Amino acid sequence: MANRTLELDVVVPATLGEVWKAWSTDKGVRSFLTPGSQIGIAVGGPYELVFDPDAPEGEKGTEGCKLLSYLPEQMISFEWRPPPSFPKLRKNKTRIILKMGPHPSGGVWINLVQAGLGRGKKWDALYDYLDQEWGKVLDRLNRRFSEGPADWSSERPFP
Repeated sequence: MANRTLELDVVVPATLGEVWKAWSTDKGVRSFLTPGSQIGIAVGGPYELVFDPDAPEGEKGTEGCKLLSYLPEQMISFEWRPPPSFPKLRKNKTRIILKMGPHPSGGVWINLVQAGLGRGKKWDALYDYLDQEWGKVLDRLNRRFSEGPADWSSERPFP
């Protein structure tokens, strides 16, 4: 059953507009998350992230994933495909729901939920992997606003 969720929160030193653009545009996701992407802000449009441009087609990233819903500067949700290192689960798509809003102490609060994760040994391993990797991604987003865009030569999430 695909009923488990993963949830993480972060506060970043940015404006809502900056955080929205970071998640909703090709230029934005390339500044902290991935070296390549195809994002179309329309329900059913592409939300594809390329983590390994040199990999064979179908193993580059989240090919075939779509934007599910959005509210500008409030929420964006999209499909997510497990990485090639989880070949038996790769055919399963989960959902990412990102909520954002002003934080009382300043900056922007971001809540990331990954829904649709299953149960069992393979799913448990994926859950642990995603918990670690999404933590790194949110840290990179934080650094993107405090230090500047990511340097792709030094690190790459979701290897």
